[in-house]
Amino acid sequence: MLRPQRLLPLLFLLLVSTARAAPEKPRLPDGVAAIVRGTVITMNEFEAALVRRFAGTDQGKKALDELVEKVLLESEAASRGVAVSDADLEDYERKVAKEVSLRSGGSRTLADLLAEKGITLAEFRKVSRDFLIRQRLAAPDLGVTGEVTTAQISVWLSDLKRRRGVRVGAPDLPPGVLALVGGRAVRESELGEALRSSLETSDLESALWDLAIARAVKQDLEAAKIVVEPADIDTAIAELREDFASDPRFRQTTFTFEQYVEAVRHLTVSELRTDPLFLAQVGLAKRIRQGLTPEQIAEFFTEHRERYGEQRTFIHLVVKADDRAAPFGKSSTRSYEEAKVIIDALYARYLRGTPFEKLILESSEDRSNYSRPDRLIRVNRETHLPESLRDKVFEAPPGEVVGPVRTPYGYHLLKVTEVTPPKSFEEARPEIVRDLVRDLRTRALLEVRQDPDIVLRYQ
Repeated sequence: MLRPQRLLPLLFLLLVSTARAAPEKPRLPDGVAAIVRGTVITMNEFEAALVRRFAGTDQGKKALDELVEKVLLESEAASRGVAVSDADLEDYERKVAKEVSLRSGGSRTLADLLAEKGITLAEFRKVSRDFLIRQRLAAPDLGVTGEVTTAQISVWLSDLKRRRGVRVGAPDLPPGVLALVGGRAVRESELGEALRSSLETSDLESALWDLAIARAVKQDLEAAKIVVEPADIDTAIAELREDFASDPRFRQTTFTFEQYVEAVRHLTVSELRTDPLFLAQVGLAKRIRQGLTPEQIAEFFTEHRERYGEQRTFIHLVVKADDRAAPFGKSSTRSYEEAKVIIDALYARYLRGTPFEKLILESSEDRSNYSRPDRLIRVNRETHLPESLRDKVFEAPPGEVVGPVRTPYGYHLLKVTEVTPPKSFEEARPEIVRDLVRDLRTRALLEVRQDPDIVLRYQ
């Protein structure tokens, strides 16, 4: 008997599980991911890049788990002789269609729902087949009659993996093998294909642009006879280390440089040294540095003098507010009047002796990394901050809590913890050169993105 209380949640899960990238645009031949100035980036190259970029992320781990389960279920179904026929699928589809009609009072069909979610009937049937296979394998193992719940399926799958000796990410797996499922190897190439089918189009486009830009810059460097030497890579890594070490956000934390690289680049330091985009950036910086003139360096210093002027480090507490009206005439969040009452009360607590750091931990509504008192914010007069907040930071006596300061985000209390005096041109010269090279490199990379001779499948 059909159980409506389970079927509709099941339909929702099926629709979510079929979320995938938009269909590929048929502008490029099969097997071609991009054409960069007449040279081809194959789909295999692209999928290998997806593995490098996403394998260690939550998206990559989820894709690998789903791939392992797919291989496991296919093997298990084959060994037991369990299959789902077209007639089974048609019967199941009629049941779901009936339930959709019932729940909508007859106003919607299954086709309406699939169209709304951007899912084809073929995709729905594929997921439905997988669902029915799981049901038919799990039910006898669990002794369940009728529909097996999602929670029961999850427990059953975990037990099945254990019984079949599934190994994922073991250090002794052969090169290129990510998992073993009953002796069957799951390879990196399979994960690449799975990622290409499951990632959002924006992620695919971003990854493919990185690959295309790396290819284009490599072509330019070869034409200019610029060779990236190991020493160039060492220098670039050292600069990243310097950036990390000087960033006040990471003071008094256990966050390491290696963790920083993995969080920002999704690569280990050793992987970064061979990453095509990173090598392109290193080579491009080398080319730019070789062409710098003293006049360019002096001009950049003059244009960005405040960047090398006085710097201040501060912590802050924010109480959010918003004056925008909601559709029904009421403020969509807390009003500035309400926020002012709260911030004044917090400031009064500070004046009565409550440590400012304690108030930040308890009451700050800044949900970024800066909501902790050990997450210091370092700014100069060029730093992008609301003008009222930046002005107050540079007016505040060090060590004193000042405010409240109104910004578009709400009200702030702040304390300056460190003041770094301005640098002379000669003192700042290494930093000026590094900043100028990075600025010119960013412009060059943006120009590459405008190249009409770069055609991407995801664009």
